[in-house]
Amino acid sequence: MTTPDIQTNSAVDKIRAGAQELGACNKANDIRSFADVAESLFSPQGREFAMKHDYPTIELWRSAKLECSALSNHAIYVDVPTLTLHLDERRKHVALIGDTAARVYIDAPDALHHIILMHGASVEVNASNYATFTLEADKSSAYVLNLDNTAKRL
Repeated sequence: MTTPDIQTNSAVDKIRAGAQELGACNKANDIRSFADVAESLFSPQGREFAMKHDYPTIELWRSAKLECSALSNHAIYVDVPTLTLHLDERRKHVALIGDTAARVYIDAPDALHHIILMHGASVEVNASNYATFTLEADKSSAYVLNLDNTAKRL
């Protein structure tokens, strides 16, 4: 008696394969770890690709969270109901995904910060002290900006 082959793919493999199917650049071929996923996502091309294609899907992000309990170490937060973060010279970016509601503080003038919202996430951004940041959100996500006279969204 033979048993059917069982093929298992990690969330990383599925993210890479899906990105390739959607026409991602050759850099997608190098995605082999969650650190690579994060590096790709936070690159200018990766942010543009994620927003244009609404990719990775919420299902893939939830799979990733199950496989990588330390996804937050890569500045990616999936389905975190309440979150407070401070972006500074070391922590320059964050992706908020799914059922995530965050309050983000930015007051570091020497770095450009990036905030990504996907699949219904929400954020309140409090920026001051000449901080600069980008915020990219899909249609299902929401944000509130509280900026002093010096902070700027690019």
